[in-house]
Amino acid sequence: MLSIRGLQVAFNTRRGTVNAVRGIDLNVAAGEMLGIVGESGSGKSVTAYTVMRLLEPSAHVTVDEMKYAGIDLVAADETQMCDLRGREMSMIFQNPRAALNPIRKVGLQIEDVLRRHARASRSDARQKAIEAMEAVDIRNAAERYHAYPFELSGGMCQRIVIALALACDPRLLIADEPTTGLDITTQKTVMDLVNRLVRERNLGSILITHDLGLAAQYCDRLVVMKDGHIVETDMPTQLFRKPRDPYTRKLIDANPREDISIRELLPAERRTALPEPAESQGDNILEVKSLGKTFVSRTGTVNAVKEVSFT
Repeated sequence: MLSIRGLQVAFNTRRGTVNAVRGIDLNVAAGEMLGIVGESGSGKSVTAYTVMRLLEPSAHVTVDEMKYAGIDLVAADETQMCDLRGREMSMIFQNPRAALNPIRKVGLQIEDVLRRHARASRSDARQKAIEAMEAVDIRNAAERYHAYPFELSGGMCQRIVIALALACDPRLLIADEPTTGLDITTQKTVMDLVNRLVRERNLGSILITHDLGLAAQYCDRLVVMKDGHIVETDMPTQLFRKPRDPYTRKLIDANPREDISIRELLPAERRTALPEPAESQGDNILEVKSLGKTFVSRTGTVNAVKEVSFT
């Protein structure tokens, strides 16, 4: 579905040229979720924005081949790309509030996408927008249709962005850090939703994340990037079991797991230099017993905190 060969991206800055991506090759098949992992600045997001042709003017792209479903994305003009974006290729951005128009109702924003790609008429756009919201498990979608982004939670805004991305039934979905800024429970809910929709619709998809554990849980294949290079590509189980590159090993070692301590998340050379944690002395300065917090809203009661105790 997506084929990239020899992609290089450089940016002209006041301090000189920055080589963000340095000759990478990628393939994504229909029904496959490819994970691109690595630390900040490794070139993950730049790769995605290059595919979508959304880079800023200072970017200089050279590539041997970049094709989507046989369409040459390098030769395509902006009119063709505007038609492809949303209809054939869509992107979930990492900051949902920044991706949404703050002064336009979310339902109307979904309508805009549907009508832009001729997937709805003036008469049925509202109903199709509500159906798109229901497809991403938004309860009371007819009511949420009239909400502005600032009236919704971060998780709900991310669902709206996913609805926007999938409204026109694209075949390629790129998710750029889709769980950034969300609490751990909402992260799982959002990723379970994305994974289910990808499988149900047989989409080719790319998940970009710095969270190796998250990528391993949901992706069929992982690509590890560092300094604009791909240093390793493998299936998640094999990559975790026997990483070939030292950088991959460092990423795995820095990934929190149930069977390790916080100290073990440090680089090996720094673990022995730390003093043992001191035992607490004196009385507790804070003690909480059986704390609970309940919110009552129009949609029902939410138990936000249940019987929490700590010192």
